[in-house]
Amino acid sequence: PQVVLEPWRRQMGLQYLVINASEFVPLAGNPPNPRPKDSAATIAHHEFAHRQKGFIRKCTSLLQDTVRWNTTHPITWTAFIDSDEFVTWNPYDERSEPRSIPPHSWEAKLVEHRKQYVPQWQHNSQATILDFFQSQPSLWKEENGNHTTSCYTVPRLRFGALRNHTCCRDSHTTTSPKDSSATFPSHWSTLQYFQHAAKHDFAHNKFGKVLLDVSQIPPSDEIPRNIHRPWRPYCGSAAKPLTRSWLRVNHYLGSWERYAQRGDVRRSRAYWEATANLTGGHVSCHTTNWISRLQDEWYRRHGNDNVEFQQLLHPSS
Repeated sequence: PQVVLEPWRRQMGLQYLVINASEFVPLAGNPPNPRPKDSAATIAHHEFAHRQKGFIRKCTSLLQDTVRWNTTHPITWTAFIDSDEFVTWNPYDERSEPRSIPPHSWEAKLVEHRKQYVPQWQHNSQATILDFFQSQPSLWKEENGNHTTSCYTVPRLRFGALRNHTCCRDSHTTTSPKDSSATFPSHWSTLQYFQHAAKHDFAHNKFGKVLLDVSQIPPSDEIPRNIHRPWRPYCGSAAKPLTRSWLRVNHYLGSWERYAQRGDVRRSRAYWEATANLTGGHVSCHTTNWISRLQDEWYRRHGNDNVEFQQLLHPSS
């Protein structure tokens, strides 16, 4: 990952840490024993989940260390997500929402809150997810079922691989809104795929991920349950409906070439094709809102040096 991340560290101050498998796999306990009837894909999945538990434990411990020695800027809220996912707002879209929510119910109240407040945050170019958590604890705590203030379950929304630009060509092109000479990589998943599953389609969206305030979780030798609900005493159910959430995790399938690149036996062509052609939801265009903010931050740091900015966006490797 250093090839991708290092230019962002030099130019934008990104901080990252690479953890080798030898440092975290032993923390997951005894490896799983395959059963005679398990397929190769099932065995690979169990082995992957085992390694993942060790990584969660190691990563959480390292982040908690910063709380002790970095009292000025300790790490608090942390997104437990993969590199094909990102956390964003979950605006109301009647074309993609379920129509059977009982009126005057708790869920209906949350939907009304989403309609009222999410656009305010979404269209504030200076607001971050962290700002939302720090300034509106009562709102997201209510939405989280008052379960805890240290772990927030974020449902996922699966994006397929249909190249549908119909709603984004005019308002969100791959040309920068700040500088027409600045272009953004059209092969980036967030600028290429906009069609997603329906919000009630759990079969494709699957379990959510969590935002965890590591400063409120005491150090523990306990092995995490899984990536979807790592610390059960603090995290609620991983099967959280999208209708109840202010936030969501956009989860990208990507092209077949990118999907198959790992050589992972769990990733079959049949599964990719079934997921790639998702049409049950709608087209979401607000995923490109980050473009203007990224360029603003670049100009703040480096001035109007568009050549270096393009080199950052279009690495030769």
